[in-house]
Amino acid sequence: RIPDERFGILFSGGLDSSLIAFLCKQMWSHRHGDGDTAVTCYTAVFSGAKEAYDLIYSREIANEIGIRHVVTEIGTEEVERYLREIVPVVGADVVNVGVALPLFIACESARSEGISTLFYGIGAEELFGGYERHRRAAERGRLRDECISGVEKMFRRDLLRDAAISRNLCISLRAPFMTKKIAYFALNLPDEMKIRKNLDKAILRDVAWHLGLKRAASRKKRAAQYGSNFHKALKKLSKRNHMRIREYLRSFHPHAKMKLGCLFSGGKDSTLALHAMVESGYIVDCLITVRCINPSAMIFHTAAIELTELLADAMEIPLITRRSTCESEEEEISALREALSDAISQFGIEGVVAGALWSEYQRSRIVRICEEMGLKCFFPLWHIDQETEMRICVRAFDMIFTSIAALGLDRSWLGRKICDNDVNRLFEIHKKYGINITGEGGEFETLVLDAPLFRKRVSVKGEIDEIDANTARFVVKKAELVDK
Repeated sequence: RIPDERFGILFSGGLDSSLIAFLCKQMWSHRHGDGDTAVTCYTAVFSGAKEAYDLIYSREIANEIGIRHVVTEIGTEEVERYLREIVPVVGADVVNVGVALPLFIACESARSEGISTLFYGIGAEELFGGYERHRRAAERGRLRDECISGVEKMFRRDLLRDAAISRNLCISLRAPFMTKKIAYFALNLPDEMKIRKNLDKAILRDVAWHLGLKRAASRKKRAAQYGSNFHKALKKLSKRNHMRIREYLRSFHPHAKMKLGCLFSGGKDSTLALHAMVESGYIVDCLITVRCINPSAMIFHTAAIELTELLADAMEIPLITRRSTCESEEEEISALREALSDAISQFGIEGVVAGALWSEYQRSRIVRICEEMGLKCFFPLWHIDQETEMRICVRAFDMIFTSIAALGLDRSWLGRKICDNDVNRLFEIHKKYGINITGEGGEFETLVLDAPLFRKRVSVKGEIDEIDANTARFVVKKAELVDK
C-alpha cells in the first residue's frame, strides 16, 4: 500500500503515528533510496495557548526518525475561519469538531504541497487495547469482545467524519492498522500482549522500543483535540462570544439553527433518536425526562428512569426533569406539557425529538401537545424495521434490559449486555409468542450504558426483583460514570 509517488503521514508524535512514520520511511528508502525527502509528516496545532503536546513530541520524534516534518500553527482568528469550512462538513458536535480541526488543517497543508495520499494511525487504539475500558475488559476476560465492539462503532464515530474531510480536500486517507491482515492479527492476540500491568497497547510499545523509538513508546495517549490544543481554541472563542461551545459551533452550521430538545428515557429508542439527529447535523440543546412514579405509565418509560441525570452528564447535555404520579393519561400529558414549557423557557427550544417507532398512541399525543405549543416534531425512527433497529442498537450501544414482561423472557435477560445473538433469540420468541422484538409493546425496557455520544460510560450494580417467571425488574443499587 506504499504509493510510488510522494506521500505524507498525519503526525502527532504519538505511538501509532510514530510507528507508521518510521516504517514508511524505512520501506520507501529500501525501495527508492530517498526516504528523507519523499515522505513528509504533517502536524497542525493551535498556537494561542501553552505549547501543544503534539508539537513538542512530533518535533522531537520526527528529528529522531530523520523525516521531513511540516508544522502548521494556527492562531485564534484562523481557527474561526476554518470552522466556517469544517462545521458544515462534519456537523457541530464539540468532540467531532475538535478532532476534525487538526485533521483538516494537516490535510490541507499536505494538499498544498501536492500530496494526495496520507497515512494515519486510526484503529490502533481499538484493535490493540488503548483505552481505559480495555483494561477493565481485560480484568473480566472480555478484552477481545471489547476490541471487536470498539471497531464496530468506529464507522459512525470516526470514519464518516474522516471520510467527509478527505473527500472535501481530495485526499486519499489510508489507515494501515485497519487492513484486514493487521486487524485479524490484532484481534487474535493473547490479552497479555495488549494489556500488561499498567501498560496499554503493549505489543506496539514493545515494537517501538525495539525500533529505537523510546520516546514514542513511553508517551501516554492524548486525544487529538487536547494534544493539538484545538479544544482550548474552541473554549477561548466561545467564551469571547459569550456562548457555550455547543452554541458557538451551531452558528457555523447551516442546518443546525433550530434549537431542539429530545424526550429522553435512557433507553435504546430515545438514545438512538438522539444520535440520529446529531448525525444528521442537528444540535440537541437539552434532554427532557418525565419521571413517572406509576410503573404502569402508558406514554413514558419508567424502569431506571432515575439514571437519566447520570446519562445526561455522560453526554454533557443539560437535562430537564418533571416528576409526576402519572396515574392517568391526563397526568402524563400534563407532565409532558410542563416539561416542554420548562425547555422552552430555559433553552428556547423550537422542536422536539422523540424515539417512537410504530406506536401511533405515543406519537399522536406528542404531536398534539407540540402543535398546541408551537413546536416542530421529529421522529427519526418512525416505522423503522424492528429487527434493523435492534441490531443497530446492540452494535452501536452497550445496553441492558431493566425489565421484562412477556412470555419467552425470564430473569436471565436482566442486567447484562445485550448482543446480536440475543436479537436472534428475540426473533425466535417473536415467532413463537408474537412479542414485539423492540419491546415497544412493554415486553421489556432498556438502559444504555455507553454510546458514541457518551464522554464517559455508565457502570451499574443491582439486583433482580422477580414477580413471576416472565415478569421481573433489574433494580439499580449503584451507578457511576467511569472513563472509557
